[in-house]
Amino acid sequence: ASQQSLYLMYARISKGRQDEQGLNKVDFLCACVTEACGIDLATTYQVGFVYLRQLALVLRAAMAQRSPDTCRKVYNWQFLRCARLWVNVVSAYAEDDAIRQLLFPLVQVVLGA
Repeated sequence: ASQQSLYLMYARISKGRQDEQGLNKVDFLCACVTEACGIDLATTYQVGFVYLRQLALVLRAAMAQRSPDTCRKVYNWQFLRCARLWVNVVSAYAEDDAIRQLLFPLVQVVLGA
C-alpha cells in the first residue's frame, strides 16, 4: 500500500475514543506507518507536506471562526493522533534534509492546537 493510503487508514482508525484494545491497535498502526515512511523518504516528505498542510488549514479555520464546530475539528482524537503520527515520523527521520523541512510546520500545528 502507498504511504498516502496508510496515512488515510490511520486517520480513519484514529477517530473517536478507544478502549484499551483499540488504543493498542492505533499505537501499533502508528508505529507501522512510521516504519513504512522510512522506506521512501522523498515520498514521505510529499505526503507529510500535504497532510500537515491539511492539519494547518483546519487549525487556521478554527482560529479564524472560533465556532464550536470548527474548534471540534481541532480538539478531537483524530486531529491529535494525526499530529502525533507526524511528530513520530519527523523525529524518527530527522537526519534527512527533506523530512527536517517538515519540522517547522509541524511545530506550528502542534503549538497552535
